[in-house]
Amino acid sequence: MSTDTLTIDQIAQLMHVTPKTARDKKVTDPKFPQPVFRLSQRNRAWRRSDVLAYLNLTDEPQSAPPSPGSTTSAAG
Repeated sequence: MSTDTLTIDQIAQLMHVTPKTARDKKVTDPKFPQPVFRLSQRNRAWRRSDVLAYLNLTDEPQSAPPSPGSTTSAAG
């Protein structure tokens, strides 16, 4: 059984930040999940489900909630 893993570059894409920001701001956070494997300090991988749980995301696409006061009908 294979583990669905993410690299730092993939984590950065999920977070919409650069890999450096992902590494500096999140991966160094003690609450961030531990890597599932580490070949070197720079070559690590994290379990996708752990990272998504940390980011409070799901694997399902998220739709943005409507803005307060916005409607789809024209004001009359």
